[in-house]
Amino acid sequence: MARPDPGTLKASCVCGAVTVEATGAPIVANICYCDDCQAGARRIALLGDGPDVAASDGGTAYLLYREDRLRCTAGADRLQAVRLTPGSATRRHVASCCNAAMYMDFADSRHWVSAYRDRFPANAPPPEMRICTKYRPGAVPLAPDIPNHSGYPARFMMRLVGAWMAMKLGR
Repeated sequence: MARPDPGTLKASCVCGAVTVEATGAPIVANICYCDDCQAGARRIALLGDGPDVAASDGGTAYLLYREDRLRCTAGADRLQAVRLTPGSATRRHVASCCNAAMYMDFADSRHWVSAYRDRFPANAPPPEMRICTKYRPGAVPLAPDIPNHSGYPARFMMRLVGAWMAMKLGR
């Protein structure tokens, strides 16, 4: 099923000094409960005064874009990379002006960027699935409004592969 193309979406930090622009439809809109996303949310919270990254149920909402479809349009000098460990390939980019998490990318061969959905306007694509729910805190009940997956479902993985192929083919 084709996802609607929202055109270009702009996201900004809380104070507006940092903006990013995402072009085209995201690969997927999801909520992740993995241990790393929860640890990343706690680490960003330690920076102080920024908006919460994770929801009260422990999940973090993302819009995944191909790396060639998301760019910082203002305030790149204010982005600081937050890593869980010094050697981690995963970098959570936070606006140092207001401690708002903007996006997560990878210093390895992964071809996508996970943008924090809460930084986008309300008309951004809604979450389509919850992933890695086996890691959610406690016995948090999950609503049946979208599919809930204990790990990474085949549909999620196939979309990542499809996006990689399209990028390699210049589409």
